[in-house]
Amino acid sequence: MVKIKTLTGDEFFKDPIKNIPIPYFLEKKNSTPLTNNILNVISSDANIKINDNIKNFINETAQAESGGERNPLVAKNPLTNASGKFQFIESKNNNSFTTGLNRLSATKKDGSYIYFDKLPSWVEEAKNHKDITLLNNDQQTALFLANLHQQVGTNNLFKKISEGDMQAKVDMYMKHHYKKNNDNVRLYAEKIFFGLN
Repeated sequence: MVKIKTLTGDEFFKDPIKNIPIPYFLEKKNSTPLTNNILNVISSDANIKINDNIKNFINETAQAESGGERNPLVAKNPLTNASGKFQFIESKNNNSFTTGLNRLSATKKDGSYIYFDKLPSWVEEAKNHKDITLLNNDQQTALFLANLHQQVGTNNLFKKISEGDMQAKVDMYMKHHYKKNNDNVRLYAEKIFFGLN
């Protein structure tokens, strides 16, 4: 994946399929406290350091899902009703957004929250309004990561991703985020995660 910087200092990735620049989505560390909470838990559970490989995976997944959109946080796919930076769905037949919110609200055996000392009010509000586009970048990224982390087998994939395993990125995306077997989507994902132009 090629990252370019404009004269104004904005950073962009070059989309390997459309050959156009797209925004670099991951914000500075101190502006993402929710995401950092989730990453700290993943770091501990998977016994990894959160490095550029993990951060790149987050950005590349956002690129795969909503990279062609001017503002990915409010991106909507009219065919699938998928919305937001990571294209979660809330419909009669698919409620991945609600599932993600439930995973973000996960508790330990003692009843305390896995990711928070106190559950942020926006999580309950989102369970009611069911519109991911009302969430900010930090909230959408935290949701995405908690949704992955709460699934069986992802700690091993996070570990492999942190070690630079590009195939692990594709596997994580296809098995635990996209969740369908589609050769065209897999090829698209491989181009993004392997940085092929």
